[in-house]
Amino acid sequence: MWERVCAHFGLQPEEDFLKALEENYWDTVEAQTALFPETLRVLAGLAPEYDLALVTNTQGQKDSAKHRIDRFPALEGIFRVMIVAGESGVPPKPDPIPFRLCLRRLGISPGEAVFVGDDWRIDIQGALNTGIQPIWLRHRLVQRTWPDAGTPVPTIDSLDRLLDMESLLFSTHDGTIRP
Repeated sequence: MWERVCAHFGLQPEEDFLKALEENYWDTVEAQTALFPETLRVLAGLAPEYDLALVTNTQGQKDSAKHRIDRFPALEGIFRVMIVAGESGVPPKPDPIPFRLCLRRLGISPGEAVFVGDDWRIDIQGALNTGIQPIWLRHRLVQRTWPDAGTPVPTIDSLDRLLDMESLLFSTHDGTIRP
């Protein structure tokens, strides 16, 4: 990212300078990023019953292998599989390849998976196009203008709702049970 910024202004900075900018950026992200209050409790509640995985897009790192997840060590041991799309030859979401790679590593089919994401185009459309049941997280603590989606996808405003997965997946918005 910093190479492109410098190139835009006709600058050719040293690689060490670019690395320092990148590290400074991620230090700032880490300092200003917090998990939702319920995250660890919900993941711990889901882990005994489900194989948990993470599919995330890189932020421009070329070969970081673990993306920025290593800056949040409390999460690292929770996920059985972690896919960083956008690096190491894996195209970024919404391309179906990172979703399929995750499914393959978990040893399951799309119909056996649920994908929770907060971005309609990247996460929800990516999961739908791969045959995975998405759940759209529009968290109550996030200040965002959410798009108006015209498709019936389960939508939650807190990760706590995931602890009752069957009810979430098999009921409609009016409380009736879906087949």
